[in-house]
Amino acid sequence: MPAGKTDDAGAKIHRHYRGSRILLVEDDEINREVALEILDSVGLAVDFAESGRSAVEKIGSTSYELVLMDIQMPEMDGIEATRVIRSMEGYRGLPILAMTADVFDDDRRACLDAGMNGFVTKPIDPADLLSVLDQWVPPRDPATSEETRLSSVIPDSSLNEDESLRERIAELFDLDEAGLISMGRDGAGYLRLLRQLDSMSCAESKRLSDHLARGELSEARRLVHQLHGVAATLGLTRLQDAAKTLGENLRRRDVAAIGEERSRLVDSLRAELDFLHGCLSRIAERSD
Repeated sequence: MPAGKTDDAGAKIHRHYRGSRILLVEDDEINREVALEILDSVGLAVDFAESGRSAVEKIGSTSYELVLMDIQMPEMDGIEATRVIRSMEGYRGLPILAMTADVFDDDRRACLDAGMNGFVTKPIDPADLLSVLDQWVPPRDPATSEETRLSSVIPDSSLNEDESLRERIAELFDLDEAGLISMGRDGAGYLRLLRQLDSMSCAESKRLSDHLARGELSEARRLVHQLHGVAATLGLTRLQDAAKTLGENLRRRDVAAIGEERSRLVDSLRAELDFLHGCLSRIAERSD
């Protein structure tokens, strides 16, 4: 979405909702950091929880004006957590918005049946997220001053823009603008998230192999779904496509017929993670 619309939405949120307390429920560290970056930039007070169970505990002890709830999480998923929250006295009217990369009709119905109010799609588009918040966060007293004008809310891109770094990233990666837009076009912040993903990838790849070896397809699907969401958030289109194709394969049940195909898709996913590592190594070499 155009930067002007993002700026306008951010200014409106800052004027009317600055200081509103939001609970962000997201188990993936990279998706969580991107969302926190957007929410913090417009003056919202944000707590986070890494599981549905933790979210229920926080809501029981802290007053929130809105909850952003990821769907697929360990321990207790977002749908179950929402059911528990709706059963608690005094929480029938708390706005709860589902965050998910794939909103199929069945998923949408399950979210609404559990008591969710709406949806925020991943990868998170800053303007879309702020527009949804504008619909659901209760307005606060607009005690604004000159210090809360747009220029102090949305950072000027020249303040955090590292053009040479962004050029090096663009040279090496097949990506769209989503990741940089989410990070306010902050090249250094974006690179930090890429390195974070790279550092996690070895352990994630081993976990995927272990799940597949044990026939734990639901766990493998959840892991691949999470990786797909992170890749989409960061604009890594090739990694995103590889994760999406493998995820579709894991939904199929004719195991005998797709075993060879699945092995090939797992190799393709690992190749994209290796490509990420190689690109980051080359960026580091050029920086020395």
